[in-house]
Amino acid sequence: MKTLLQKIFLIALVLICANVVYSQNSKIKKATKNFDKYSFIDARDVYLKVVEDGYQSAQIYKKLGDTYYYNSDYNNAAKWYKKLIDEFPDEAQPLDYYRTAQSLKSLDMYDESDELMRAYIAMNGSGGLIQKYNNNPDYLNSISDKEKDYQIQKTGINSSTSD
Repeated sequence: MKTLLQKIFLIALVLICANVVYSQNSKIKKATKNFDKYSFIDARDVYLKVVEDGYQSAQIYKKLGDTYYYNSDYNNAAKWYKKLIDEFPDEAQPLDYYRTAQSLKSLDMYDESDELMRAYIAMNGSGGLIQKYNNNPDYLNSISDKEKDYQIQKTGINSSTSD
């Protein structure tokens, strides 16, 4: 009798686990379909639910980072890209390092951004970006120097309403 109950319990446990895995996979497929149709916010909502349920993967973290990055929410983009790089470093691509660096730079985290740009270069990222970075890694100073050359003035062609 005892072994029969153990077998029933084991079968029930396997069925529950299989149901959870199937449910997660169907949610991920739905989110990926939304992502592929550039419906990033809808995809993000589903990916976040999957992560809240305890599912973790490099693909989910990358997609979450992308959904925030493409909508200019660099704070959250950096959060998910950093999770990707920290938890799945072997699966992170050079572009993930670059986007993380750009997101951190927009948050005034220049030292961390530069560190990730160096990692991006070490991973043989895009040649044009590497050359630009190597030519002027401290480009913020050159931008602020050029800012002094320009003066912004109001013009009389705009109206008081939204043009």
